[in-house]
Amino acid sequence: MTVDKDTVTYLSKLAKLNIKADEMDEVTSQLEKILGYMESLKAVEPTGGEPESVLALRDDVVKPSADKDELLANCAERTFFAPVVPKVVE
Repeated sequence: MTVDKDTVTYLSKLAKLNIKADEMDEVTSQLEKILGYMESLKAVEPTGGEPESVLALRDDVVKPSADKDELLANCAERTFFAPVVPKVVE
């Protein structure tokens, strides 16, 4: 995929990034390299069997949770089930 300066400008506005004019060539080059790498990954054929053999998953075991009164014991102020914190947003 070819990346031009207009594409980088558009993406920088979407991501709310401030890319300076002197950085534009470098960012364009880096983005082309990243997208080129992604294209090369499409050509790789996965081998080795099922996904579970590649990724070791632990068994899902049900365990008792902590006691809520014990968890809230150090709170200065609390409701029935949660700590009360100061309001930070108006």
